[in-house]
Amino acid sequence: MAHFVASPAAHAGEEESEGGKLTAAMPGKVNAVLAKAGETVSKDAPLMVMEAMKMKHAINAPGDGTSSEIFYGVGDQVQEGAPLLTFEAAAV
Repeated sequence: MAHFVASPAAHAGEEESEGGKLTAAMPGKVNAVLAKAGETVSKDAPLMVMEAMKMKHAINAPGDGTSSEIFYGVGDQVQEGAPLLTFEAAAV
């Protein structure tokens, strides 16, 4: 049985109004990639789901913007702090 957890750690060091690389808050396996490169997303939209210790952890958009580059695919093992994807904040 897996548990789903969404937490502020999903933004791992990102400021809401800034773009940059979203990083893994913990080591784990990529369970789902929900965003596509170049896709426009809204704040808090799920971009990726990771699984660690039978818990699923959502990586959400820190603000409105575009997911520009995805570094991992489903099934990939990821280390803590690894860049998961690049996020470009929408112009204000």
